[in-house]
Amino acid sequence: MKHAFYADSGGFFLHTPDFKPVPVDAKQLLYLIENKYVDYPRLSTADIDERKTKWISSSELSHFGTAFRWRQKAAEVAVRERLTTTNTIAEILIKADAAGSGICHRTPLDFITRDEWHWSLYWTHWINVLRKMHIDFAPKSLPHDRLENTVWLDIKARGALLAFILTSLLYSGIFLAGWNDHFPTRIEQILWRVASLSMMTATALYFIITAVTYVVYPALKQYLGRFKTPVTKAQSVQTSLQPSLKRNPSNVASKKPSQPNLEVAIAQNTIPGPKTKKQSQLSTIAARLRNNSVSKDPLLNVPLKATIPMYGVGFLYCASRTLIIVLDIIQMRSMPVSAYTTVHWGSFVPHLS
Repeated sequence: MKHAFYADSGGFFLHTPDFKPVPVDAKQLLYLIENKYVDYPRLSTADIDERKTKWISSSELSHFGTAFRWRQKAAEVAVRERLTTTNTIAEILIKADAAGSGICHRTPLDFITRDEWHWSLYWTHWINVLRKMHIDFAPKSLPHDRLENTVWLDIKARGALLAFILTSLLYSGIFLAGWNDHFPTRIEQILWRVASLSMMTATALYFIITAVTYVVYPALKQYLGRFKTPVTKAQSVQTSLQPSLKRNPSNVASKKPSQPNLEVAIAQNTIPGPKTKKQSQLSTIAARLRNNSVSKDPLLNVPLKATIPMYGVGFLYCASRTLIIVLDIIQMRSMPVSAYTTVHWGSFVPHLS
């Protein structure tokens, strides 16, 4: 487990004869070991503990729960472990039948572990929005020379998604605890209540929109598709030709023998389709909303039914969060008298008195 966390923290780099060194995560490291590309790392758990040693601060003491949960996680990995293989990146890709994709999202080894899900798609979309605003956290070139801390692994397995939903709702709803808190003015109290409700509403809307887009709509579409009668290509062509034949029936009578028969054209699949028109401005905007990545990676497409509402949800969440921060700061100008009262811990814990 420690080696896995160390890998996900960017501790292992793969060196190949034909490519620059690339970071590998835990699953990629396991893949390389199982396929005999690299040997099992000689790095011991004691070496990892030594490299991640960090002095305890007051901040860590106040977050003991987080520190306990992250006891296996490497901290501030600065020393990289070198993994060397005689195989080239091209050989690894060809053997895995992954050379034809042609798209490198982060590193050439993306085919091993890449599994986009709704949160990673949304997150990447908004990171690209920040990039348009010249707020760029990602590495500037491909392949990436480090593992970003903004990479969201799929957590839909083993009930982790349910924990993610509950934690998100609890976090956004914790501000409701200040519903009847002391505020300098009545208006500020109302603004706090509105912001708290809006923040929790935005979080709930996120999960509702996601469920409708990725669960309800596909299931409903599949269910309704059972009742549709399949239409053959010949039937669709004949249906499209019927209006023109009714308007001008002389076309059939005056048809020359040299003209190709409809059935022959269908059999040879030579029926001309509609002329390709220039993509309209509206469709261009829609395409950019679906996928705003630099490489236009098709795996990063987000349905419009999710993208457009998420802009409203994101604005509502950010506005509510900003308002809460502002109200929290300006509230200090008029604190209640009880805020300055010295706490006598002996009344709570007698042994400390």
